[in-house]
Amino acid sequence: MKYNAHINVEICATVKSIKYLFKYIFKEHDCTNIKLQRPVQEGAAAAQGTLEWDEIKEHLDARYVSAPVAAWRLFEFPLHDKSHAIIRLAIHLLNQQPIYFTEGNERQALERAAMKDTTLTAWFKLNSKNPDARQYLYHDIPQHSVFEHNGTWKQRLQSGNVIGVHVMTVAWTGMAASSLPEGRTVHSRFKLPAPILETSISSIRPNSKEAEEF
Repeated sequence: MKYNAHINVEICATVKSIKYLFKYIFKEHDCTNIKLQRPVQEGAAAAQGTLEWDEIKEHLDARYVSAPVAAWRLFEFPLHDKSHAIIRLAIHLLNQQPIYFTEGNERQALERAAMKDTTLTAWFKLNSKNPDARQYLYHDIPQHSVFEHNGTWKQRLQSGNVIGVHVMTVAWTGMAASSLPEGRTVHSRFKLPAPILETSISSIRPNSKEAEEF
């Protein structure tokens, strides 16, 4: 209501959502249309002749699909994947870690660097407090711990308790629902009485009937 416009925010968690938002980078293969023909003579004045121009034929798709590419798409193999997660570990001498700052804020940058540990100094502190972490080398510690934003290594959770509920993937908007099977949205799946209009906003009160259905 502040900007008097409908603002939609999409969060892409899979390549299928990205394919919808940025469809032109996932369009089919490069197309090239080449046509050879003789010029049509139109009297003695037209010595070089003219070419017949058929705009409909010019729009024919002349793309070439090789056998490996066709098999990859027929079997619906993934088009994008990430095999490894890269974690950059700092290596430096005592109080010689890299510091990034803007001109005029050198002192503030030095104070922040002195208060926050790097991945290397935090690893030293982890070994002094946690005897189990001493069995891992520096480059192996990311497999067992997570470096937090506060500059400390936190042990990864190997197991946890979950509530036995059935999770169903749905979407709030039609744009995001296009990447889900049968275009499932929250309103269509749970048959909620909330209106779906361009001017609709989230105004459901916690104690209302609609909130109980949510």
